[in-house]
Amino acid sequence: KRALEMLLTGAPIDAPTAAAWGLVNRVVPRERLEAETLALARTIAEASPLTVALGKQAFYAQIDLDQEKAYAYAREVMSMNAVAADAQEGMCAFLETRRLFPCAARPVLMRSLPNSGGACRPVARAALR
Repeated sequence: KRALEMLLTGAPIDAPTAAAWGLVNRVVPRERLEAETLALARTIAEASPLTVALGKQAFYAQIDLDQEKAYAYAREVMSMNAVAADAQEGMCAFLETRRLFPCAARPVLMRSLPNSGGACRPVARAALR
């Protein structure tokens, strides 16, 4: 209804109204806009590129599906993502209460090593041969 009103009237709305209507994620003072935007961009850039890409693709793929199909699709994508090396690193970092390895330094494969008490450790391909 609100979108139709905006379309038909062309009336501008203020930032707090846009936030209340769910049209924007957050509202910040003009003088903080650049800093907040850069902070959000840094947060996204620090995340796994694979996970961000999968999430973005899944979001747009499910947006027009009915709820049941959207949930089924999301479950499938999350299951596929969970076995990716980036996701394994994220789970290990969470369980070990440590920060993630930086993207450029992420190991190709993560697994529990013998005699490590089940802890996840980076394993280079050469170490697995």
